[in-house]
Amino acid sequence: MFKNIFPKEVFSRSFHEKITIILTIPFYIFLLVAIYAGWLTLTKEPLPRFLLLSSIPLLLIFLYLTSYKKIFPQKIGDCLQSLIWILIISAANTYWGQSMRISGPLLFADILLIPFFALLLDSFLPYFIAGIISLGLIIEFLISTPVFTFLSAIELIFKIFAILIIGFASSTLVGRIHSERETWEKLRVAYEELKKLDVAKSEFISIASHQLRTPLTAIKGYISMILEKLYGKPPEKMEKPLENIYLSNERLIKLVNDLLNVSRIEAGRMEMKPEKLSIESIITSITEELKNAAKEKGLYLKWEKPKKPLPKIAIDREKIRQVIMNVVDNAIRYTEKGGVTIKCKAQNEKCKIEISDTGTGLTKYELSKMFESFSRGAAGTRLYTEGVGLGLYIARRLIELHHGKIWAASQGKGKGSTFYIELPIKH
Repeated sequence: MFKNIFPKEVFSRSFHEKITIILTIPFYIFLLVAIYAGWLTLTKEPLPRFLLLSSIPLLLIFLYLTSYKKIFPQKIGDCLQSLIWILIISAANTYWGQSMRISGPLLFADILLIPFFALLLDSFLPYFIAGIISLGLIIEFLISTPVFTFLSAIELIFKIFAILIIGFASSTLVGRIHSERETWEKLRVAYEELKKLDVAKSEFISIASHQLRTPLTAIKGYISMILEKLYGKPPEKMEKPLENIYLSNERLIKLVNDLLNVSRIEAGRMEMKPEKLSIESIITSITEELKNAAKEKGLYLKWEKPKKPLPKIAIDREKIRQVIMNVVDNAIRYTEKGGVTIKCKAQNEKCKIEISDTGTGLTKYELSKMFESFSRGAAGTRLYTEGVGLGLYIARRLIELHHGKIWAASQGKGKGSTFYIELPIKH
């Protein structure tokens, strides 16, 4: 809370020392000039006169000896500095020929010392200053009040009460700031540890993915050769199990590749190879590749090419192809009747791709979580059990690497979905 309201430097000792110097030196120079020019006549009382002429240098000397030379303990030095401030203000409160006063026109300046010294985040100092000012008011009242009256006593009590309340509030505020800074520091340390763990996790996934992909690729190769009868014709009853093994192995390879992509993206090691390409040619090749999958489910896969060729854009072919392929493939998987329509147009210096389906649709909650890692909608878990929810997360991150954006819209369950991919034409 307080960290957001005040900059961290406000509660530092160096800031307090700078403000002290900024307040005291100009005041002292103005005082000397005013006395020399005759604008100000000092009181004849020796103590206030001495304090006004010598206390500012004394204050700066104490500041130097405490904060820089470390001759005094810091708490004692702070108390001495606050005492000198009170004496300076009390001396300035005097009138011609009168003695030093606490209760005067500058009593408010004394009160302001409480929050000013609270900036040092010492909960004792506000109470110390409030106590000294209150004690001074009591002594002054006992010495200088010629006739004791009920109203004068009530006035004194209210002044002391107000000063103590300000001291209590300042000390409580300091305690709250201390507590919040300690909490913030613990959170910062925890965040740093989490960052290290996240890097370690990404490194582990990357290494594990590399190690897994090699044997999986070998398994794929050998099963493919067996199915192609390069080692002779296998028994007929083994063909179906081998095909199932091959498909399962393909799913494992896809999962490993997804995990590898996630680790590369999160570690900032994803290599981009942009080149000027026609987005229409990529979409055409994808529809050609997926039309059989749509046909097998009795769905249409419609690619509505723009009437005018779109300008070529700088993209990484494989990564953009992976994104569009993933979205179109999902649309086919999660559509049971109807089909999928792909459109593309140039709009506001952006290339906008729309992939609409007549599938299961999405709720508002599912839309809000759609592009997070390991996030799957209800239809995903029901219609396609093998997925783990990384495809759209990877798609979002790859589009962001192209300085574009991807999002989805749906009217609700049973009303289909539309996915939008937007890429800058000029970048």
